[in-house]
Order: sequence, then structure tokens, then C-alpha cells
Amino acid sequence: AKYMSQVNNQSENQLLSVPTANDDKKSLTNNDVKLIDDNIDLFHQNSEKFLEVITETLPAASSYVNNIPPGGWSTIINTGQQSAQYLNTEDRYRRIIATVPGVIYDYLLFPDGKNRFLYLGPRLWEILELKEDQLLADSELFWKIIHPADVELVRNENLIAQREQRLFNIECRIITNSGKQKWIHITAKICEGMISQNCAFHCDCEIVLNNYVNNNEYENKITLWSGIILDISTRKEAERSIRETEYTYHALFKNLLNAVAYCRLIYHNYIAQDFFYIKVNESFTIQTGFNNIVGHLASEFFPNISESDAKFFEIIDKVVKTGSPERFEIYLNSLGQWISAAVYSPASTHFVWVFDIITERKLNEDRLQKLSLAVEQNPTSIVITNINGEIEYVNNSFINTTGYTLEEVIGKNPRFLQSGQTPTEHYQSLWDALTQGQSWQGEFINRRKNGEIFIEYERFTPIRQNDGKITHYLGIKEDITEKKYLSQELELHRHRLEELVIERTKQLQETNNNLKKASAEIADLYNNAPCGYHSLDSQGCYVAVNDTELNMLGFKREELIGKKFIELMVPESKERFLLNFQTLIKNGKIRDLEYTLIRQDGSALPVVINADVITDHNNNFICSRSTLFDDTERKRREQQILLLNRHYWAELAQRAEEAEAST
Repeated sequence: AKYMSQVNNQSENQLLSVPTANDDKKSLTNNDVKLIDDNIDLFHQNSEKFLEVITETLPAASSYVNNIPPGGWSTIINTGQQSAQYLNTEDRYRRIIATVPGVIYDYLLFPDGKNRFLYLGPRLWEILELKEDQLLADSELFWKIIHPADVELVRNENLIAQREQRLFNIECRIITNSGKQKWIHITAKICEGMISQNCAFHCDCEIVLNNYVNNNEYENKITLWSGIILDISTRKEAERSIRETEYTYHALFKNLLNAVAYCRLIYHNYIAQDFFYIKVNESFTIQTGFNNIVGHLASEFFPNISESDAKFFEIIDKVVKTGSPERFEIYLNSLGQWISAAVYSPASTHFVWVFDIITERKLNEDRLQKLSLAVEQNPTSIVITNINGEIEYVNNSFINTTGYTLEEVIGKNPRFLQSGQTPTEHYQSLWDALTQGQSWQGEFINRRKNGEIFIEYERFTPIRQNDGKITHYLGIKEDITEKKYLSQELELHRHRLEELVIERTKQLQETNNNLKKASAEIADLYNNAPCGYHSLDSQGCYVAVNDTELNMLGFKREELIGKKFIELMVPESKERFLLNFQTLIKNGKIRDLEYTLIRQDGSALPVVINADVITDHNNNFICSRSTLFDDTERKRREQQILLLNRHYWAELAQRAEEAEAST
């Protein structure tokens, strides 16, 4: 047999003895640490073996180190057909291990969760910033660099993996001696079986044998693990960055005020016929009013959509096929709305639809268009000047009335129309009012381009921007030349009209007084009725109540208005009220409802209620109107009748007994 032995540095006097076949002993001191090449005969079942022996001893006087008892010794025996083959294999594995981007390791795991490293790969310092000799001597150094928040998690997972004989796999944080925080991924697997005396592990053609002197505490409880530690800090940072990016885009998608829909276009016979909603944002739901549309076809909500909105399908089909985005405004018959949309295709047959409903804007544009046409076609002259009085716009009526062309008036001051017959005070009054931000109106005697004199009634007003700043002046000028000829006739009728107005005003005042009187009478009848009156809204809250009911209940009006009627009821009445109130809303009226109310002073008030519903022209509920009668007296009489009946029947029974006894 051929063997090799290596001894770790211990004390000067520690000796290692290896028995030979002929009971010879070769002794080595720790100062002679070296690779020994010698011949020892070892026979086992008449077969020759080649062994490599690696032995480590602990001082007899020492305490437990990594759960190995004092005086214990550990031997690793490697077998093979020849040592040269082993050396070549080891060299090859060392080169392979050097290329692994992590720390390959072997360790013993004890039942109490402690461990001892047997081997550590060459990337130990690069990843963990620990030295091999230190970590081999003290495995607790590894646990010291694990983040305090992760230590218990890692230890528990390690023990669970040992107990369940499964892969140990965990990600945790470490804090290196230089203060760096890293993420590492630890994986390990049990090599084979449990350790016991005279028992060995078989792992990668190695036999690992551990013996403990005078100690059987760990028999059949220690496991050998092999694994790798990877630095995943870069991956974790990338994951964090991805999460932040995803969160940012998710937040953008969720909070975007534009409606967004991610869809897949559906083709039938190569023609776009439908699309499938994959994802929509909250604004989509708000703007369209459709919930739970994701996972459905558009045609499920809008039958024949490809026909009713053929132009829209034409656009998205083009975008999907060409990959070129489109921006457009279109009226969707399916939604009944105008939209301003941008569509692009992120993938084949898919498109993203970003849009806003602009129906209101379109209506405003339509109104502006109508307004523009109304101004342009208005029979009165309209002129707009800047704050310096220079004309920037006139309509066709202005041109037709004055006889000047548009080119001749743009940039001029309206004073070029002066005839000299308008009092100067008019012009001064006009500009004083406009510069103070006020409107002005009055008559001007002007001259047309052909020299003809005409009279205009003009109204000027400042044009203010949203911030209140005056930027222009608007003038509306009406040719009243012909009207002036009628002014005298109108003046004759003016006094008559004034008299008619005075007379009509007097009539209206009298009518108004009568209405006030009638209203007061109705209010008096309402408040002093012999029964209670009240009105409830759709939530069953008081919106009106008369004085009679207030007196019955002992409340003030401000205490009841807005208060729920059900809150005045005893518990036995509340459930019936809820059912009856729904019946009232449904049927429009309900009669002879008996409840017991609680007065302000806490006493009970039995009542009978009749109610009707008041609706608008669309038959929508406005309020209820109810009459409330004090049922105390009737209840008292019913009680008296009940007592009398009981007394009567009791007396009748007594007489019958007496008659029977006498016979």
C-alpha cells in the first residue's frame, strides 16, 4: 500500500501514529509537516488499496471546538487505483473550482445548528472577505458577518433542511468586515447518510471518516454538506431597479389622466373584426364608465363594433400592420363620444390606445364655430380693437355699412369715421370708461366712405383674459338712422307704455300679496293641523315637519331636520319601518302603519302613519309626505277592551262553575 499523510500545525509534542500491517508505527512530529511517500502493507480481503490519509487532532486539554470533543482526531481517507490519477483529478477539479463564480465549500452540520467547515473555495476573500485559515478554525466567523436580521432565519432553514434531508437553499444579507452589505445565495446538499463510528461518507470518490475519542454524543446525528455561496448583490440591485422601474411605470399607468387600454386585434379572414382588452387603467374606467372590461372582447360590450366604428378599425389595423403610430380625433358610435387618441403597436397584433374623451371640447368648438359665424354674419357692425384703439377685426356688416374694405380699416382708429357732428364729450366719456375697465354706450354721428352721414348706436366693452387683464375692446355698432325717423312716434307711445307698466306692476304686486297671504294660510293649516305632517328624503331623513308633530314628540324643528326617522323608533318598530319604507318607494303609497316612537323625554308614543311619494316628471323619488296620528287613546281603549273581555270571560267562567256546582 502507498499512503500520504499531512498534519495541521498543532503543539510541539503532539504525535500522530499510523499503524502498519506488521504492527510497525511511523511517528511524525508537527514540526515535520510534509507529504510522506512510503510503503505500508495493508491487506483487506486479499486486495491491495492506495490511500491518502489527512488527519487533524485537537489538544487533549482543549474544550469543544466546533462541537468536536477535546482529544478527538479526524481522518480523511481518499481512495483510488493510483495516487498519480488522484493528483491529476485533484488538479483538474481545482482548476474547475477556480472558474466557479462563488465559494464552494464542505462542512459538518451538528444537531444544535453549529457547523464546521472542512473545505473553502478560492473566492472566499473576494465574496465574504474572510480568510480560509480563520474560517476553518472558527466557523462562527461566518455567522458573525450574516446580517443580524437574517441569522435566525438561516440557522432554522439549515436545521430544517437537515431534518427533512433536502436541499438547503436561502438568500440572505451579509455585512463584511469592511462594512459592505452584500446579498448572497447559499445552497448546500447532504453528501450521503449520517456519520457514526466506523462509518464513512462517499462523496466525489472521497471517503470521509470522523472518529471521536471517548465520545458517542454525536453518533448518527452529524451530516456532511457540500454547497456553494454566490454573490447576488448585482442581481438583487438589478431586481430592485426593475421593481422600481415597474413601480414607476405602474404608477404612471395607474395615475395617468389619459385613458389607456392595451388590446389585441382579432382578425377574421385577414380582416380586423374585433379586439380583446388585456389591460386598462383607472382613467379608462372613469372616462368610459365600463368596469370589468379586461379579459373581454369589445364586441361583448359593443355588438357590430367593427361596422359602427369602421374608421377606427381601419386606423388601428394600419398601425398594427405598419408599426407606425397614429394620432387622430374621431367620433366613436360605440361610446357615443368624441375621442382624441394616439395608437401604437408594441407587438404583433397588439396595440396601445391612449385617449381622452373630448366630446365637451368638440361641443365647445362647435359652439365657437357657431359664435364665429354669428359674429361674421351678424347684421350689426362688430369691431375689435387693441388697447391702443387700433382695429384688429371687423365683420362684414361693418364693411357694408361704412363702405370701406377690410384692408383700409385694419390698424386704424375708429375715429376715422368721425363726421364732426358728434360732441367731443362723447369720445372723452367713451375712453374714460374703457380705460377704467367699464362698458360704455351712446350715439355717434359718422360719415361713410361715400360721404353720407349716418347715425350709429354703439356699445363698447373691455375684453378680459382669464387673469382679468384687459387686452382688447369690443364694439357693437348698430345703424339707427332709420330708427331715428321713428323716434318721435315712439316717444308718443312711450308715456302710454309707462302707464301700462305702472298698472301692470301694481297688478303683479297685488297678485304677489295675495300669494303671500295664501301661502301664510297654507303654512298655518300645515303647522296647526290636528295631526302630524312630515316629509322624508330617500334616506329616511326629515326634510320637513309641522308644529303639531314637533309638539307630539317634544323636539325642536332644528333637532329633527336631517335626522333619520328610524332613530325615533323603539327597536321593535325599526325592522318593520325599513321594509315598509322600501315598499313605499316602490308602490308610491302605504297606509295604516303602526309604530311606537320615543319622545324627547324618553316616553313612548304609539302612532299611525299614512304616506305618499312625491316624484318628478321622470318618476324619480323626491320625498315622502306622511300624516302621523297619535294612537295613544286608541291603544288605551284597546287595552281597556282587552281587560274588560278578560274580566267578562273570567266572570262568565266563574258563574258557569257556580251553576254546575249547584246542580
